[in-house]
Amino acid sequence: MNPAVQLDLGGYAKGAALDLAGALLQARGIGDAVLNAGGDVNVIGSHGDRAWRVAIRDPFVWGAVGAISLAPGEVLYTSGNYERFFQHEGARFAHIIDPRSGWPVQEIVSVSVLDTDGSRADAAATALSVAGRSEWPQVAADMGVDSVLMIADDGTMLATPAMIARLEPAAGGFPQAVEIVQLPPPSAGARCGED
Repeated sequence: MNPAVQLDLGGYAKGAALDLAGALLQARGIGDAVLNAGGDVNVIGSHGDRAWRVAIRDPFVWGAVGAISLAPGEVLYTSGNYERFFQHEGARFAHIIDPRSGWPVQEIVSVSVLDTDGSRADAAATALSVAGRSEWPQVAADMGVDSVLMIADDGTMLATPAMIARLEPAAGGFPQAVEIVQLPPPSAGARCGED
């Protein structure tokens, strides 16, 4: 065993854990609940006579860029580099590492994924952060996620049509114009997202 090698399941484990916890609660007769692990949210049932409403944090200023009303069984997961980072000699190093380069992801500050599967949403939010602006649409299509909001380091907001249809802007509107990005068809042989 190499002590310098570490396996971090953080980009997937919270989703899997919340999926299991939700299934356990439902098996025990709990009909309405919010499960929240560090801002990653699964919902069961509703909040009385209305849906659960969950905000998406603005990574640049205190507040939200918008909110989504989650239907029973939906999940909203966000990966970002605005909380977990360190600075060294004036440079900022985020905790999300691009395995292709070995360097922290810099271009993308936040990715939120709306789905019905916490494991998939958790993995997708991190994978799309790594994929970056040019590759994320194909990665999203290949993973079977169609509701994505991405915020780049320059403040640009990019969203799929499915996400923008559900995202309610914060008071005063979105902090930036939102660029709508159509997803391509999945790549031949892509199997992620299949149940």
